[in-house]
Amino acid sequence: DFLIWKVEYSTSLFSYDHNKFCPYSHLDYEGIIANFDSEKYRYDFEYQMNQANECYKRKLFLPAAATLSVALETLLLAICDKENVKLNSKDATDTMMNYLGERLLQTGKINYRMHKRIDVTYSLRNSVSHSNPGEVSKADCQIILSCIKTLIDNHYSK
Repeated sequence: DFLIWKVEYSTSLFSYDHNKFCPYSHLDYEGIIANFDSEKYRYDFEYQMNQANECYKRKLFLPAAATLSVALETLLLAICDKENVKLNSKDATDTMMNYLGERLLQTGKINYRMHKRIDVTYSLRNSVSHSNPGEVSKADCQIILSCIKTLIDNHYSK
């Protein structure tokens, strides 16, 4: 596995045909960032998404998944802010996805199904943080990104 990764990693990023091999084409990556309309969180979110994209394009799925998870937490904080979901002062700095998802569910800003998606994504994030080499896959990244896209569509694309 390492030798295959080493050869692929040493291949210039510009040698790939990104029209054919675009990791987010089915999810409109640029649209995800463009539709995120939060002045307070935009810079952080855009930076996190761009960093995740660069990792993903280089097939570095572990850092891509971890960074997408951070972007998802930023998005959840932004939604809480936009929807006036109050976080307790001691919890306001707590960025755990399950807590933020629970608060959004309790206030009726997301439905049970979306809450479960966030919960699954939270589980993925924890497994990414404690993974062994080769365990993080492209699919993990796509699941996290799909959750981000759904939240953007539901809260910012209307």
